[in-house]
Amino acid sequence: MDSRQRLLAFFSPELAAVPGSVELFQLLLAGGERSEPLHLDAESESAFVEWANQHRLTPQLLAAIDHGAISVSSQLTETAKGWSRELAISRLSLDRLLLVIAETLSSHEIEFIVLKGVPTGRLDYSTPTQRVISDVDILVRREHLDTTVEALSGAGFARTGDLVLLDKGESLYSDLGAIDVHTRPHAAGGFLGEWWWDNAEEFVVAGQPFQALPRGGRLGHACSHLAVSYPNHRPITSLLDIVTISRSASDQDRAVANEFLAEIGVSDLTSRVMERAAVLLDDPGLAFGSSRAGLSNWALRRAYDRPDLDLRAVKLAKTIGMPWSEKPQAVRRLIAPPPEFLALGGYSSRRDRLRSLLRRKKGGV
Repeated sequence: MDSRQRLLAFFSPELAAVPGSVELFQLLLAGGERSEPLHLDAESESAFVEWANQHRLTPQLLAAIDHGAISVSSQLTETAKGWSRELAISRLSLDRLLLVIAETLSSHEIEFIVLKGVPTGRLDYSTPTQRVISDVDILVRREHLDTTVEALSGAGFARTGDLVLLDKGESLYSDLGAIDVHTRPHAAGGFLGEWWWDNAEEFVVAGQPFQALPRGGRLGHACSHLAVSYPNHRPITSLLDIVTISRSASDQDRAVANEFLAEIGVSDLTSRVMERAAVLLDDPGLAFGSSRAGLSNWALRRAYDRPDLDLRAVKLAKTIGMPWSEKPQAVRRLIAPPPEFLALGGYSSRRDRLRSLLRRKKGGV
């Protein structure tokens, strides 16, 4: 495995095993034209198409096929088109969900900022269909969290329960889709100050105006999400956002992105991850964050630099990286997981979970 493949394995171990994976990866994320299409054998192309769907790159895959940059079988092309149609239907449902959220919270005079997929798709991509979204994320002020949850619950949204050990708000759902209510961007990292609310950028869905982080904030959020959420979530989606937003970002936007990373306290960690991404995609402009930011997130840095991706170390590091006011609750969840979390993992009790963990540690199942 050469140096580029090792970098790719950091972001996507399963893709790194596919022949020509680095070139495929660069093509989907950075685009570009080719005189000859990339060809894969039957086994590799099936694995690649499945990977693209898993990491929400179906629109980019179809665009590459249409432009003659990648050649896959007609059957797999039709499969990808089917996924694309399903995503389009899901997007319409989530747009309606966002409108319901706006109507509910405006009646309670609760201000919110829409994070991640919806505004990024509307403001940074050439068409919203290029950015796959699966839920709606909103940011509310910390003191408004309980009121927000009560208002949405009164409008028919159900709470998902305490299913995660580390959280940064609440999760709710309805027939239209899921909503994550944030009080800060990540479990690890600080809260955003008023500047970000005062400088929000407007976008419109079905005639209704909404607020998003300014472009530099969206860029910083995507960078931090790639680092802080890795490897628990889909890091490739965040990397695609970074590449897309950075194409139209000004020097001022880049400065704002770095300010975002410094304000929530993950600049050093992000720098380490983004250095890898910049080399992998041959784009020095993707190097965000600062390795001179100090040791405030040393535990996160240590966990994410591990080559074996020790998820327990990551969970512990995220706990250390959380705001001090929320660490006790997170530690209690780590030591004594709630019943809902135990049930989600298939455990009947905390003792059953402990026995299973010990069994696995000794090589059992």
